[in-house]
Parts: sequence; C-alpha cells; structure tokens
Amino acid sequence: RNNGLSGKLKKTVAGLRHLQRLDLSDNAIKGSIPPDIGSLSELKYLRLSFNSFTGSVPTTFEELKRLESFQLQDNRIKGTIPNITFSNDLAVGRSTFVADCGVPSAFDIPLTCVGCTMCCNSEGNCYPNEQAKLVQIDTRGFESYSSFIWVFFLCLFGLCCVLGLISFAIDKFKNRHLTTSTLRRRSHSLMDLDDARAIETLGSDSVYAFFSSKSCLGWTIALSMIALQMWVLVPFVQAAEVDLHDEESDFVYTWK
Repeated sequence: RNNGLSGKLKKTVAGLRHLQRLDLSDNAIKGSIPPDIGSLSELKYLRLSFNSFTGSVPTTFEELKRLESFQLQDNRIKGTIPNITFSNDLAVGRSTFVADCGVPSAFDIPLTCVGCTMCCNSEGNCYPNEQAKLVQIDTRGFESYSSFIWVFFLCLFGLCCVLGLISFAIDKFKNRHLTTSTLRRRSHSLMDLDDARAIETLGSDSVYAFFSSKSCLGWTIALSMIALQMWVLVPFVQAAEVDLHDEESDFVYTWK
C-alpha cells in the first residue's frame, strides 16, 4: 500500500498461488486488471483502490471463493462488476466490497455493482449501498417502499373490516332476545350518541365530520380528501428509497 508503484499490473501475479493478501492501493498503477488474478484461489483480501485502473472487472473474479474483502474505489472502472461471493457472509461489513458505483460518475453510465456494500462517486464521497433499517424489503418479499405501503394499507383496511364484523356479531348476540321495535329505538339512540362523540373528537369543522352524516355529497368529499392525502403521501414514500444512481436526487453521501 502506498509504495509509489506505477506502470501496469502484469499477469505474472497469478504465479503467486498461495497469496492471501494483495494490497496495491494508493499507487499510480494504470491499465486493465489482469483476469489472471481470478486464479489466485487462496486470495482473501484484495485492495486495488486509489489507482488508475481502467476497463472492466474480469469475470474470472467470480472464482475467488475465499475472498473476504475487495476494495476497488477511486479508479476508472466501468461496466458491470461480476457477482462475487464472499466466503464469510456473517463478517460482511460496509467496507467489505467497495467500488465507484455512486453518482456523479466519471462516465455517462455509472458502474453497476449489485453486490457492493458501499458505493463511491467521482468526488470521493461514499455511502453504504444498503436498505433502510425501517423495513428490510427484500427479506420480506417486497420490491420497494411503494409495494410495502400498499400492502400495509390493504392489511389495515382488512383489519378494520374484520373488527367491524366482530363488533356486529357481538352486538347481535347480546341483543338476540330483544324485540325489533326495541332494537330500532336503541339503535337510533346509540347512533345519535356515536355521532355526537365523533363530532366532539374530530371537530365540527373537520372534513371527516361528513362521515357522521347521511349525505352522499358529504361522504364523497370526505373520501376524496382521504384519496388526496394518500396521493400526496406517495412522493414522500418514493423519496424514502435510496437510489445511488439518480443524479437528480438530493441524497447526500456521508463517507469519505
């Protein structure tokens, strides 16, 4: 590391069959990365960061089955980094797999790295390429926050329906011995009391107070307001998803 090395990395490095650590970071090495490195079956730590490597990452790197750390940031690598499997998934941290997959990029199309644990941009700023801890979407079968929020609202609506049916069934069971006329009088009395409590809770000037009325227009206005509020919520839900490839995002990188 930081040995003042320059020139190109020769493919003869593949002759070091028992090599476990290769740290060439902070030098001035240029040219392409030799595909022969993929034959170093004992390699565990590979650092090629802060050089002038160009081209793409060889697909032979998929053969590095013992690899535990791979850092490639601050180079001029483009294209797509192959799928690299690390030997110890439990030890994978934020700095395990680092590359220049953030924006702004030195290229029109940023480097694609699905498995990277951290992405850096052309300004030297980095950010963990991980999902928010609020919901680990992939582990629960969701593709995005948007799909999660729709399922959440559907479950909430379903729960309200179930509670309403249970309440209706309990009320029917309790009043099974009462006559029809008695039930009608009690029902009107309870409805008036519920409406008064609802107005007191919501406020008489609230649009939701229309739910206590029998006016179709009032219900339409109240339901329209709910739909409008959900529509306004959508951009905030979408903005909560971190996209390291969106150059128009206000997202801020916090690592150097």
